[in-house]
Amino acid sequence: MKYTKGTWEPERTGFTNESDMNSGRNMHKFIIKSDEPMNRRYGNKIANILGNESDAKANAHLIANAPEMLAMLKELCYKWIEKSNGGQKLLIDDNSINQELLHLIAKAEGGE
Repeated sequence: MKYTKGTWEPERTGFTNESDMNSGRNMHKFIIKSDEPMNRRYGNKIANILGNESDAKANAHLIANAPEMLAMLKELCYKWIEKSNGGQKLLIDDNSINQELLHLIAKAEGGE
């Protein structure tokens, strides 16, 4: 899956006159930016986050950290550890959990 590379950072931009059905008008606005440009039209802006101040801030930080969380999830799922008997074993032994992790990674990468 291809997504905008680089470090993503939330940036508070203040209030906006944009509205949605849940938050009304004069919402707080955050944008998510990458340190690498996405394209000519939008530059390094990845997303607009609107809402009351605490929700918008929390959502912006969650989205900004999504690439790092996905990378860590992949590492957790695929990492092998040495056992005292010299064999290799998945970090998580429960096959159903491994399958759920693989499914979650596939969903995050645009699959089903």
